[in-house]
Amino acid sequence: MMLGSFYFKQKARDALRGNWQTALVVTFFAGVLTTALSVVQSVNAPDPLVYFSYGQYDQFYVELMKVPDATWVALGVLGLASLLLTPALSLSCDRYFLQRLQGGELGVREGLLGRMGIWHKALWLQVIMGVKIFLWSILLVVPGILAAIRYSMAPYYLAQDPQISPSEALEKSKAVMKDKKMAYFSLCISFIGWSLAANVAQVFLMAFSTVVALVGAQFMQLAISVYMNAACASFFLTVSDEKGMSDARREMRERLREMGMDESAINQAGFGEEPRGETENDESGDEMQ
Repeated sequence: MMLGSFYFKQKARDALRGNWQTALVVTFFAGVLTTALSVVQSVNAPDPLVYFSYGQYDQFYVELMKVPDATWVALGVLGLASLLLTPALSLSCDRYFLQRLQGGELGVREGLLGRMGIWHKALWLQVIMGVKIFLWSILLVVPGILAAIRYSMAPYYLAQDPQISPSEALEKSKAVMKDKKMAYFSLCISFIGWSLAANVAQVFLMAFSTVVALVGAQFMQLAISVYMNAACASFFLTVSDEKGMSDARREMRERLREMGMDESAINQAGFGEEPRGETENDESGDEMQ
């Protein structure tokens, strides 16, 4: 029986209770270089999609020539810094959430800089993942999505153990996600509703103030990212443990009993006692191969 996304979300909420402030700060600064690059580019440089969609190629070139040299320098510096440092910052952020799920607290400094010492490994991992996902995406969209899910646990493996190589992290992720793809996919798409709610709130706030709407929407998206990061870390800790899935199902049974559900209803929900000798891979029939 495949665990629902509600299990991992509940674990995330439990871990974040009383620790949201630090988690928000770590998540924000882990992506601050990419955000800064996007802001500078959108404010100072023309958007090619806007011009190309209307066939205004010459006008795009004219607007491009108007961009000051200082802007190009800023974009170059931010782009290089983002390329080199963001993978390591993200890896440190992943480590922070793994520790948070296990009851530890690294703090902002360690949560952001804890894996900067292996920035080259973090960068190489992102490059390999990007190439593999791109090559699979050439075939069709679905193979690309499957590849992204297949290698999604690699950053967590490297964040957990900096001694392994990026290739080893990818192989570990490929092995552990062999029969867990649908579970992870279900977890990811379960956050779509929250993102839509943030967009609706932004439209509503536009009636009062554009600045308030933009700031509010960004804060809500940041909070959603924290929630999702914690839930994904919970997923990793569950599937990377040999007994993780069986322990999680056992915990679900106990929670359902505490809620007053009788044994027949628990069995019907798919969380009944497991037969002796049942393995983790027995749930593969319910998941995407």
